[in-house]
Amino acid sequence: MEGAMQDLPIGPNEADQDNEKSLMNVVPQNSERSQMARFFAPSCVALIGATDREGSVGRTVVKNLLSGSFKGKIYLVNSRRSELFGQRCYTTVADLPGPLDLAVIMTPAATVPEIVAECVSAKTKSIVVLSAGFKEKGPEGVALEQQIRAELNKGATRLIGPNCLGLMNPWHGLNATFAQDAVRPGNVAFARSRPRRQGRRNPACLVARGADGDAGRSAGASGRGGDARHAAKVSAAAASD
Repeated sequence: MEGAMQDLPIGPNEADQDNEKSLMNVVPQNSERSQMARFFAPSCVALIGATDREGSVGRTVVKNLLSGSFKGKIYLVNSRRSELFGQRCYTTVADLPGPLDLAVIMTPAATVPEIVAECVSAKTKSIVVLSAGFKEKGPEGVALEQQIRAELNKGATRLIGPNCLGLMNPWHGLNATFAQDAVRPGNVAFARSRPRRQGRRNPACLVARGADGDAGRSAGASGRGGDARHAAKVSAAAASD
């Protein structure tokens, strides 16, 4: 496993700094590293549950991604709106012009299994579910998680979540989180993934020390389960190159 992860270029190397080569072009497409690169360095992202409602998670995530330096395609999905922040809104995942590398779901918990099913059907590569209201809410939430798992088993889509902060990779200009502050790219990193303690979420993240001594993050993921832990390990190995 270590050998398979050690050369995933989550942050740019010297050659990539000039031409900003996509990770999709340098990692074998059928490799485990390629699957994780679609989380951390997607070429197209859909924000499902995008909104302009003040104080909402959906608005914060949209603003974070649109205001960053992400150079890939960004699709907003909201069945009740035709446009948000000057960008077209799509009604469903099926209406999008092509397959997705990453879908970020920010809708009520009860709607998530159906949306995951749409993503799997559309051959979406990876999903992050920010929505809360699952296992932590009791038997009904557990049942929703089981429905999500059943839908994922129908395809090859991978998922981080539910009930998580999101994904961030400053090297790629990706901030698909509802964090209030963005972080700067770093070089030396460590990864950590721990379960929720005393009501606080501990994201699996990569924190790096910048040249000026300020903390910078090379890549990060917050979530429950193996994908979040594996994502952190992949990113940590990449940052050590």
